[in-house]
Amino acid sequence: TPSQGMPQQFSVMASRGRPGTKRGSGTQMGTQNGQGGMPPSIGLNTDVKISHRPVTSQGLSGMQTRPLGPSRQIADKSYWLKILRDKVTEISKEIKSMQDEIVRHNNDNQSQTHMERRYEDTIKEVRALEG
Repeated sequence: TPSQGMPQQFSVMASRGRPGTKRGSGTQMGTQNGQGGMPPSIGLNTDVKISHRPVTSQGLSGMQTRPLGPSRQIADKSYWLKILRDKVTEISKEIKSMQDEIVRHNNDNQSQTHMERRYEDTIKEVRALEG
């Protein structure tokens, strides 16, 4: 037989794809007196309409095949150079924003000293007019 030398649970040919059974073990499912034929198929006789099936998130966009966990398993030279470039760019942007803040602060200080001088001049003028 095709299943000689193999354990009974792996005898696929003898059991028609049902592991765990062996040839000649009584009646087969769906037959009368264990004589011939395969059990009737339910799947082929069922009238399935696609419109009756529920819509799931996997059905709309397909299953996500991206692996879970870290996004990059092997970090080569180009990967680290990109990370380094991104960090340099981020630091450069922060330096630029700090320089802009320093310029605004200096302009504010100049405006404040100018306004204080005008205030003092205006106070002197008012006092002079008061007598």
